[in-house]
Amino acid sequence: MAQLAKDEKLGLPISGMGGVETWMDAVEYLLCGATTVQMTTGVMRYGYRIVEDILEGMSYFLEDHGFASVKDVVGKALPRIVSTDRFDLTRQGRADYDLDRCVGCGQCYVVCQDAGGQCLTWDAKERRPVMDEARCLSCMVCSFACPVRTRP
Repeated sequence: MAQLAKDEKLGLPISGMGGVETWMDAVEYLLCGATTVQMTTGVMRYGYRIVEDILEGMSYFLEDHGFASVKDVVGKALPRIVSTDRFDLTRQGRADYDLDRCVGCGQCYVVCQDAGGQCLTWDAKERRPVMDEARCLSCMVCSFACPVRTRP
């Protein structure tokens, strides 16, 4: 989405969607260049009340950060967003998860392949992720997708 928002030739509105369940999710999309935010699953899971909660949270965010309107937030993070090939991997940590508590669902693997650094492979026999630490970007997307809390 940030790549699209940075493309001056495109000049189209961008809609952020996927995983919006809190006002913070909506603000993150806006900061990355979305001009609108959509949600479906959030409403299905939590009902229409989620919309009121998101609007309330966004209102407080705008006020706390001195923004006059949502339009003022759109794209504010773009100058700081870089492609992963520009990450300084010597300064990165690595994802940390508890394989003893792992339920073998594979969500960490799927999300790492789709949205992370592709550092996980899947051991089908053991039903466990296997990390290539050299490729881990420490994005933590694997731990966010994990259905069990890996840290107390």
